[in-house]
Amino acid sequence: MAMRNFSACCVLLLLTGTVALLLSKGPRSSPEVKPDAIPKSGPSKGTPERLTQSLPNVERERSRPLLPPPTISRPSAAATTVSGKPTKSQASKEALASISAALLQRDAQTRMQKICAALSTWAQTDVDAAGAWALAPTDISRDVALAAVIRSGAAAHPLATARLVSRLSSENSSEAVELGHDLIFALSKSSQFSLAAVWATSGIQTNPDWIADAYSRWATAQPEEASASARALPDLGAREAAIIATTQASTPDDDSRHQSK
Repeated sequence: MAMRNFSACCVLLLLTGTVALLLSKGPRSSPEVKPDAIPKSGPSKGTPERLTQSLPNVERERSRPLLPPPTISRPSAAATTVSGKPTKSQASKEALASISAALLQRDAQTRMQKICAALSTWAQTDVDAAGAWALAPTDISRDVALAAVIRSGAAAHPLATARLVSRLSSENSSEAVELGHDLIFALSKSSQFSLAAVWATSGIQTNPDWIADAYSRWATAQPEEASASARALPDLGAREAAIIATTQASTPDDDSRHQSK
C-alpha cells in the first residue's frame, strides 16, 4: 500500500514540472511576413500579358462613329439600253404607246401611217413581237401592217425576219405568196440577195414566182453572182426558173434597147 502511494506521488510531480516548463516559455508568435513577399496584382500564370493586351477596348469601340448603311441606287435611263440601242422590253413599251396614240386619230389614212411607222420602229428591235401585234385582229389592214414589219425587220434582223415569214407562210397559205414577195423585196433592198435566193429555193414551201423574183432582183444588181448561184442549184425546176430569171434580167428588152438608142 505504501509502495502504490509512492508511485502516484512521483507521477504527480512529473506532470507538475512539465506544465511549469511550458508556461515559462510563453505563447508562440506567428512568423513575420515581409512586404516583398506579397505578390503584385497582375495577370495570372494562366493568362499571358500579351493576351490581356489584345482584348478589345470596350470604351474605344463605343466611341467609334457608326458607318452609314450602304445605299442602292436605282438604274438610270442609260441602263435600259444595250450598246446605245433600246432593249426589247423598252422598245415594246414605246411602240405600244405610239400605237395607242395612233389609234386615237380620226383620219383612217393618218392612223394607218402612224401605226405602220410604230411597227417599223418596233421591228428594228424585236421583229417577232411586232409581227405578233400585226397579226392581231384590228380595224387596220393586216397585209399593210405585216409588210411594214417585214420591210423594216429585214434590214435590221434578216434571219429572224426570214424565219418569221416562213412560219407565217406555212400557217396562212392564202397570204403566203404576198408575204414571200414582201420578204424578197425587203431583203433585196438591203442587198441581202443571196439570203433572198436561199429562202426562195430551200424553204419548206417553194414557189417558182419567188425564185424568179429573187434571182431577177439579184441579177439586176450583181449579174455574175446571180448567174453562178442559179447554175449551182441542185433542184432542176428551181435551177431552170433561176436561170431564166437571171437571163431576162441581164438582157434588156426591146423597149430598153430603143430607149438606149
